[in-house]
Amino acid sequence: MKKGRITDVNFHPLKKHLHMGFIRLHILLEIKKGETYGYDLMKRIVEHIRCHAKESPAKKAWIDKIGPGEIYSVLDSLETQGYIKSNWILSGKKPKKKYVITKKGEKSLTQAKAIFIEAIKNFKALFSEM
Repeated sequence: MKKGRITDVNFHPLKKHLHMGFIRLHILLEIKKGETYGYDLMKRIVEHIRCHAKESPAKKAWIDKIGPGEIYSVLDSLETQGYIKSNWILSGKKPKKKYVITKKGEKSLTQAKAIFIEAIKNFKALFSEM
């Protein structure tokens, strides 16, 4: 088991679930922008976090935990569940998989957006009571 990956036993279970949920949504959002390759997805997600997350130890930990193992595992899961599909492209020396979002994936993103907006409102209210 590689140290620093989300499978690391020191990574809190709640953080692991939240992290994977956000990675799944982020992957779907990136693929919705246009077909892409797994490695490109990983670079774009890391770059997005670097640019938009506030500077903190949590930000560094978040970025450190995003690697090929996590990205490709999520891509396989999303494809198995029908949210994305892939095609092998012969480009250069070795074939690469190109991913596209499906109608089911687009519908899932629409539903996820509504769920997150409602959850954020609920959590704000909950935390304001503390």
